[in-house]
Amino acid sequence: MKTLRKVLSVVLSICMATYALPGFAYTTASDAGAVKVELTDKAMSQAVGAGNVDATMADYAGQGSAAKAVIANRSILTCTYSLSVVDTDGAITEVLASGSVGPDKALVVSGTPSSASAFLIQAKITNAGVPGLLSLDSSWGS
Repeated sequence: MKTLRKVLSVVLSICMATYALPGFAYTTASDAGAVKVELTDKAMSQAVGAGNVDATMADYAGQGSAAKAVIANRSILTCTYSLSVVDTDGAITEVLASGSVGPDKALVVSGTPSSASAFLIQAKITNAGVPGLLSLDSSWGS
C-alpha cells in the first residue's frame, strides 16, 4: 500500500509540474518551418469572430410597469437580443422587445408586459453562429 501511495504521489507531482494553462496561438508557414504566434485580445477577437456582449436588466417594479434593459454588443458581429417575460420553468410567455444590434453598439430596450402577473423578466443577447457569445440577465417583479 505504501508503494502504491508513493507511485501515485510521484505521478501526481509530475502531472502538476507539467500542467499549463492553454494558450491561444496559431501557426504560420515560414522557410524554417512552423512559427508559433501569440494572439493579442484584438487578434483573438478577430480570429474567433467575437468579442463580448452584455445584457443588463434594470430593476423591474412589476404590476404593469415597464421593464428596461441595456443591451451592449462589444463584438465584431451583429447580435440578436430579446426582452421577454419568462415563467418559473424558463419558458418564454411573452416577448416585449426583440431585434438586432450591430457591432460596437449599445441600446436601451423596454416593454410593458400585457399581464399584471408577470414576475420574471429576462434580457438576452446572443449570436447563433458563436454559441459561447451569450449574456442573460433577469429581474423579478414585486
